[in-house]
Amino acid sequence: MITPNGNKLALIQIFDILPGVVLLWRVHDATSRELELVLQAINWFPRRLVVFGKEDNFPKSENVQRKGIDGKLLSLRASAERVGWYISKKETMSDCGSDYLRPAQIDYAAMNAVILHFLPRF
Repeated sequence: MITPNGNKLALIQIFDILPGVVLLWRVHDATSRELELVLQAINWFPRRLVVFGKEDNFPKSENVQRKGIDGKLLSLRASAERVGWYISKKETMSDCGSDYLRPAQIDYAAMNAVILHFLPRF
């Protein structure tokens, strides 16, 4: 998604496993400079960062997206189902750059961040 300021990133989801807290950091209206500062701060943070899919903005991150037996990349939903979680895709294409997020959008974004912790690392 390209945001009003030309950014493709609208929402950063962070799950801190120790306290069990999900941070949804909205960057949909950030300028390019503001977004650059946000990404620098995240990349500076010493804890391990897990992402799903290739993520050029976070070079030190661990990509946990894997291929299925057919050699194709698995979706987050398919990956979650492999470990016994079900993720509704109802909010997949919703606009995270809108002025307000609906409760269903917030729940969906938070679940996407949490599920990455439960995906196997190999």
